[in-house]
Amino acid sequence: SECGMRRINLQTDVKETALSILGGMIYAVSFSIFVSQAGLFIGNITGFAQMLQALFEKLIPGLPDFTGVLLWILNLPLFLLSYRVINRKFFWRSLITTTAQALTIYLMPKVVIADMDSLLTLVLIGSVLAGYGVGLSLRNGGSGGGLDIIGVYMSLKHKGLSVGKVSLVISSIVYLYAVTQHSAKVMIYSIIFTVMYSIVIDYTHYQNVKTSVLIATKNSDVLRLITEKFQRGATYWDAKGAHSHKPVMVISSTVSKYELIRLRRLIRELDPEAFVIENENVGVTGNFETHFF
Repeated sequence: SECGMRRINLQTDVKETALSILGGMIYAVSFSIFVSQAGLFIGNITGFAQMLQALFEKLIPGLPDFTGVLLWILNLPLFLLSYRVINRKFFWRSLITTTAQALTIYLMPKVVIADMDSLLTLVLIGSVLAGYGVGLSLRNGGSGGGLDIIGVYMSLKHKGLSVGKVSLVISSIVYLYAVTQHSAKVMIYSIIFTVMYSIVIDYTHYQNVKTSVLIATKNSDVLRLITEKFQRGATYWDAKGAHSHKPVMVISSTVSKYELIRLRRLIRELDPEAFVIENENVGVTGNFETHFF
């Protein structure tokens, strides 16, 4: 029944939101325990928050650590951007996740793990936990950071840009700060942390979940959208609606789950009456490029 479906959808939303929040908190715990103890800088928005915190501490000696608050402030405009670029559910879930993440970083006392003075050990454990936390949030439809949002937005506006390229620019600024204000050792271990962190995300991140789509539409621009804007292969055939007997184009393609979020919105703009069937986590044999990382 419709009431039963609503209940199931609500339960799913609550579960996914809770897991997204949990992922953000795991990331925050990893940052507070391992990154702070090792004196490293993460090559993302968190790294910018760390840089601002260090700057404010120089200007105002004795200032308490409010990196979590700075992280929340830096991410807020990015999530407002996601409201336009992606969808409202992602926006709200990410906003809640980021708030929980920022509060955890702000409120969590500084924990020093006794007898763990190996910088490499701190880097490896911390990066695995942080990457898993971010991946968990992303797989459940949320996010605790804004680099992926910036990359998607920039790739829509400028064909030659992507999340990977935008991330590289931001990371370079953070690493430049690390080597000039601290040491080459701090920079090198910060790079190792970020690379390991990214690899773990890559195994859990929903950009690597492939989704097959079957689209019935009256607008042929949908095919060009897939092949030109998303640069994905597609197969199409002409058909007729079973009830209306009117001509319709049926398109078959495969996209990443991350691309699917944008594809849904753009299809609705081109053809509000389009019918889309999605099948997640499909196996793909052949060339399937990862466009954003």
